[in-house]
Amino acid sequence: MDKKGFIKTVEAIIAVLIIFIFIYYVTPKSSDNKDISDIKELQAEILKGISENEAFRECIVKETGIETIQSTGIIGFENCNNGVSTAMQTFIESSLTKKFQTNYQLVICTQGSCGSPPEEDTVYTSAVIVTSSLKAPPTYNPKVVRLYLW
Repeated sequence: MDKKGFIKTVEAIIAVLIIFIFIYYVTPKSSDNKDISDIKELQAEILKGISENEAFRECIVKETGIETIQSTGIIGFENCNNGVSTAMQTFIESSLTKKFQTNYQLVICTQGSCGSPPEEDTVYTSAVIVTSSLKAPPTYNPKVVRLYLW
């Protein structure tokens, strides 16, 4: 058996392994895409819960201006009774991960005017349209419910 040929083969295998290990550690990971999809799923779950709750829907449809629920408190919601806006805030905060429990804003507005988003570096947003309440008289009064996370 030729020792020189065997040593050259082992050297080539080791060189290829070193190159693959280097490429593995240098290339960026795709965890950012996974984080973004997790955030979108979280937002979709919260907005679905809000849009399926009849008390929340009735409150949303009754409002006339731009109302906001955020980590610092509730702004607006004069037409909601029995603490529905507080229940909505509790629902949102219980659904959010700890990272976003102090960094969120839920805005309820008409289709054309939702105000400006929070002034943060990275803001994730998702929205759902609530058109009517099943309990209230059938009136078409669509509202946009937009959730911001940062």
